[in-house]
Amino acid sequence: MQSSSETKVANWFSIVGIGASAGGLEPITKLLQNLPAQTGLSFVVIQHLAAGQESMLPDILSRSTKMKVQQAKDDMQVEQDQVYVIAPGTTLVLKNGCLKLLPKSQFSKPINDFLLSLASEQKHGQSE
Repeated sequence: MQSSSETKVANWFSIVGIGASAGGLEPITKLLQNLPAQTGLSFVVIQHLAAGQESMLPDILSRSTKMKVQQAKDDMQVEQDQVYVIAPGTTLVLKNGCLKLLPKSQFSKPINDFLLSLASEQKHGQSE
């Protein structure tokens, strides 16, 4: 029988944060094309997107991988072997294994904000 701390470690997996400006689409696409469908990882793509318009990024990236690609939603649980894409006009952070959408402000730095939350979350996940 496993203790609760052993169960948490067994359920822990790595989340890969990928940040890019508008010119980063090609490298992201190439990366996804060269990954197997089952990596045991989760991927979160943070790309600078203009607010107020629908993003085609999930559709574009889904053509490059067999993993499920979807736009991040507030309180969405992160799962293995999936790709999540930031929603336009938001900043995205990771908290307790869930994606949290926050309104983008003039002070937001979406790539930095996500990577800092990811580092904090993964550090806590490993030690539990």
